[in-house]
Amino acid sequence: VVRIMQNMQILCEASIDFFVYPAVGRWDGSIHLVDPDKRWGFVSPTFVSAIEFKSRVHVIPPLTNSVRGYPDNDLAQVLGQVNEGAVALFFQPPGDWDDFAEVIDDELRASPVPANTLEPVQAHYARSHPVFDSLSSRTLLDATYGQIVPSTTFCESSEEDICGCFRGGGHEADARWGSNILVRKYGSGRLVFISLPIMEELEHNPVAGHMFVNLIRHFA
Repeated sequence: VVRIMQNMQILCEASIDFFVYPAVGRWDGSIHLVDPDKRWGFVSPTFVSAIEFKSRVHVIPPLTNSVRGYPDNDLAQVLGQVNEGAVALFFQPPGDWDDFAEVIDDELRASPVPANTLEPVQAHYARSHPVFDSLSSRTLLDATYGQIVPSTTFCESSEEDICGCFRGGGHEADARWGSNILVRKYGSGRLVFISLPIMEELEHNPVAGHMFVNLIRHFA
């Protein structure tokens, strides 16, 4: 509200409404964080209660631009636990992830394709889902999501349709729906591949904070 006053009298006034996101509520549980360079430890206690090796919720941040730079022992251990019923959230897997999947199990494939160009027409969409609690959903990812609109999407079909990208083409047969959050069953557990750059925005973007906590809460 802006007021212009003179001698304690209001001469004119103008106002505008805007939305302020509520504070991100911490998830009251623990995660196992694959973080060899100790870069992401700030997520506890801000977003989760604790980081524990024995947790059944695994979080794999974006570490390098190649799967060959990821700690293979850690990946093997995570996949073994997922196979037995745990869940792993894999944020922005590298473009050559499928090289690793082909060696381990074809069910692990998550093939990224570009999703930030105007040709052909593309549109990112958030469905009604717990991942978007306290956020806009059933809408396009517009300025509200700003810096976390992804540059890639996944070709594979997801077990849960949460957030995706419509990639149009010159012909109706070319139109495709890609998953920005790809949920894949592996053994008794779930692997969740996330193309949105959520973790890079965590420290200063409340939308990213809400999505991070909502993802963990939902899949845990």
